[in-house]
Amino acid sequence: MLERLTTNRLWLVAALAALISSAVQFEQSSHKVPNGHGPGVLLTHALQVAAYALASILSRKILDDYPRGSRMRRAWLLMCAASTAALIRYTFEWLTYALGWIDRYHYTLVSLRQVPVVISLVLLTGGLSAMLWSFQDIGMRVRFRGVDYLFALAILAFVPGIFALRDRLSDAHSQFAIIRFLQSLSPFLLALPTLLGIALHRISQQMGDGQMAFSLRCLVGFLALRLPALFVSLLPDYGTPSVILLGVRAGVFAGATWLFVLAVAYRWQLTQSARRLADEYSSAALPGAGNSWGATLR
Repeated sequence: MLERLTTNRLWLVAALAALISSAVQFEQSSHKVPNGHGPGVLLTHALQVAAYALASILSRKILDDYPRGSRMRRAWLLMCAASTAALIRYTFEWLTYALGWIDRYHYTLVSLRQVPVVISLVLLTGGLSAMLWSFQDIGMRVRFRGVDYLFALAILAFVPGIFALRDRLSDAHSQFAIIRFLQSLSPFLLALPTLLGIALHRISQQMGDGQMAFSLRCLVGFLALRLPALFVSLLPDYGTPSVILLGVRAGVFAGATWLFVLAVAYRWQLTQSARRLADEYSSAALPGAGNSWGATLR
């Protein structure tokens, strides 16, 4: 099944996931449906589960490309762990909606989702840091430009706004003090990997238009979209403009998740390309009786 996986199909899935999430949010907001109710909510969370399940599987396979102890292997190990933590989070959330816990245990059991959320963000930050250092090790230095500093300031500008509105976060009223504290860290834990993404974007510029470059660009897109999406979700209700904004925000958030999957998939395609090339080379070398490489393989 993974052999038939193409980035073109994933782009289509990303677009469908964004449209579905927007439609569900529009329907709920316009009809004042309580959050967490209806088959649409179950579908949007099922798509999140599928996305991170796929990212976990592909990340695990990418590990085999790197020797044990290498910095890049460590980076992808952390990325795989981050995907798995996110998978646990969304699977748990799907269950809370499917079983009705979102109403009965919103401030107790359901709020425990913040644990895998924080773990996933910490692991993601570690993975991005290791990846950045790995590129530095092979001589790909980050050369920041003026626009990068402006982008960093724009990202950081969301942090105080989200922190000021932290009482509107989904689990801000949890009965557990540790959960309330963990959720208050959300803007900082989202901002840090986004800042690392700016450096990775500069490295992707040096790579041109290869699969690795596309992988990094999708990863940067995933990182850059989540912080503003969170900020929009916390804004007060202003009637119709808020309904439209929340619908767009839902689509952006869902699409951003699939950008992460695409980042991993583009990197996985690089692995597939290398393996096909090795197979073709071996096939071409083996029939030649006088070929020293073919003789060695035999």
